[in-house]
Amino acid sequence: MNETRINNLLKEKNGVQGLVFKSPSHIGYLTNVLFPYPDQSPFNIGLVTSAGKAVLIIPAEWKGVAEDQNWSDDILYYTINEGSPSEAFCKAINKTIIKLNLNGKAIAVDYPSWTVAEINRANILFQNSQWSDCDKTIRQSRMKKDQAEVDLLHQAAVIADRGIIGALNHAEGTIGNAEYTLVEFLERVRVHAIEFGSSGIGHLNVSMGKQGRVWFTPVRDFSLLENGKFLRVVYTQEFHGYWNLCNRTFFIGLPRYSDDSAYRLHQNLISLCLKELRAGIKISDFCSEVIQHAKALKVELFNENEFGHGIGLSEVEWPLLTIDNPESFQAGMVIVLDIISLGPNEELIQSTETILIEENGYQRLSDFRDWDDLYCIVGCRTTH
Repeated sequence: MNETRINNLLKEKNGVQGLVFKSPSHIGYLTNVLFPYPDQSPFNIGLVTSAGKAVLIIPAEWKGVAEDQNWSDDILYYTINEGSPSEAFCKAINKTIIKLNLNGKAIAVDYPSWTVAEINRANILFQNSQWSDCDKTIRQSRMKKDQAEVDLLHQAAVIADRGIIGALNHAEGTIGNAEYTLVEFLERVRVHAIEFGSSGIGHLNVSMGKQGRVWFTPVRDFSLLENGKFLRVVYTQEFHGYWNLCNRTFFIGLPRYSDDSAYRLHQNLISLCLKELRAGIKISDFCSEVIQHAKALKVELFNENEFGHGIGLSEVEWPLLTIDNPESFQAGMVIVLDIISLGPNEELIQSTETILIEENGYQRLSDFRDWDDLYCIVGCRTTH
């Protein structure tokens, strides 16, 4: 249990005697315990804390997961013999509230993580106790990363780029022979990310040529990589629970002047915007600067309302880099700068950067290699 983080939350929520969490990422942040793909599981996990005591609520199917990660506080296992996964979970929450003598006390809950049905089922928690919402408070706490978190995010960014480079190396030498499919290329991204240490893959998508005009382009056939087209990869992967968003744009074969120029202008725009980043700058002002730089370079933006977000134990975290966000960047925030522009045929051009905000500037965490020049899939490699 990370007592410092829990105590800070209790201080922020003055008068609160207990905390109850259901969000896996919140629980991971407070306990340093991670679970296998909890957001995709039919089972819920919970955390109840009070005055130095903490209880993890875990489905019996994940018995041993917390102990293997050195969790030494109490655990309550529940089974679906007590009802549906949701019903059994809520019964376990109620038991724990009583066990920690929190029934009728002031409790803070990560309210947006709960469904209406779960709120109704957890009647002891929500009816007999004086509860308030602590979701905003913990999300604000999670915006600023400590050095251990920065190190994990750095490694996640390195793995993400290495996964893509591995796939690119496989594609080299196939152009002109019509032997490499988009499905195979995307699979190679996934496989190489795992080979280089990824703990799991989240979103994974590829688009080529005119397909790249839309955000999501599912591959339903055996389309081949085709000469003379942009190739765009969008994927997320995590390392020990900490995520990276890696969106990259390449070109199959030799680009035309208009293709290369569009990509270079996009990268110039990113360079100009990075110079604006430092603690104390209002996010809305930064977004306005992005738009102004784009106009000066004559770069057509796909979206003028948002340009990235925070990242950490979730794929998307606060702060949100939106034109209407009045908050300011703070030292310790880690963001993904995700500016999207349009190519000569209205393809989407992306090249994300993972950035640590510092007092007088920034540190680039996605530093395994730079993508300043348009990477062209040509020639033949002997590397794997």
